[in-house]
Amino acid sequence: MNANGQYHVVVGNKVEDVYEQFLKVSGLGGGGAVAADDAEEGPRTPAAIVIDLISGIFSPILGPFCAAGIMKGILACITQFAPEFANDGAYTVLYTITDGLFYFLPVMLAITAARKFKMSEFTALGIGVALVYPTMVALTGGDVLGSVDLGFFGTFSWYATFLGIPIIMPASGYTGSVIPVLLMADMKVGTWGGAGELALFGDVATKDVDKAVAVRRVVEYLGADMADTVAMGDANVDIPMFEACATSVCMGSGGDAAKAAADFVTTDVDEDGLWNAFSHLGLL
Repeated sequence: MNANGQYHVVVGNKVEDVYEQFLKVSGLGGGGAVAADDAEEGPRTPAAIVIDLISGIFSPILGPFCAAGIMKGILACITQFAPEFANDGAYTVLYTITDGLFYFLPVMLAITAARKFKMSEFTALGIGVALVYPTMVALTGGDVLGSVDLGFFGTFSWYATFLGIPIIMPASGYTGSVIPVLLMADMKVGTWGGAGELALFGDVATKDVDKAVAVRRVVEYLGADMADTVAMGDANVDIPMFEACATSVCMGSGGDAAKAAADFVTTDVDEDGLWNAFSHLGLL
C-alpha cells in the first residue's frame, strides 16, 4: 500500500515468520519486545480516567463472564421448556459454575483491581474473600439495631457494630458487588503518631493521597505560592510534605528518615521546638 509517500507492506497473521526471515536477509538485529509505557502523557480528563479504570479492571474478566452469562441464559431456556431439568445433577453443576463467578465477583475484581492500582494481589484477595465470607453475609440477619436514610440511595439498616460504629451493608451482603472491593483495593495502610519511629495509630487512606496532596490543595485554594510554604513534622508520614514544601523542619523527637528529609532539625516539642524553629527561620 502507498500512503502519504510511504510504502506499507501488509503481512497479516504471518508477521512473525516474515519478521524472522527479514532479519536473516537484511542482517539487522531484532529490537525485541517493546516494554509497556506506564507513563501518562499529560493531564487526562475525568472521563478518560474513568474509562481507563473500567477497561483495566473489567477487561481481563470479560471472557469468563460472557461465557457464564451465555450459559445462564441457555440453562434458563432449557428449564423454561423442561422444568424437570432443574432437579438434574448436570443443571446443578453447570449453574454452580456459572453463578459462582457472579457470587464471588468481589474476589475476581480484587485481583484485577490490585494489578491496576499496583497493590499486593494477596492483600486484595484477602479483602475480597472477607467481603463474601459467610459470617460477613450473615451480618444482615437478626434484629435491626438502627437505620439511616441516605436519600436517593435509600434507607440502610445495620445489625451489628464494630467498636460501636454501625456496620452498614446491603441487605444481600457484598456478594456480587463491585464498588466496595474497588474502593478498598485503592487504599493504603500506614502508621503515624508517636515519637521517632514509634507509631501510635494506624492509618488507612486513598493510595495516591498523602500530606503533600493536602498541602498543595490548601495552597491552591488560598491562592498562595508553594515557594512560601513551611512544613513541620516528626514522622515518616510527613516526608512527602517535607519534599513538597519549600522549607521543612523536623522535630527533635522525629525518626532518622524524617530528619534526613528535612532542611532543619529543631528541638523536641517539650523543649520549645516550635519556637526555636520559627526563630531559626526568621518568622518571629
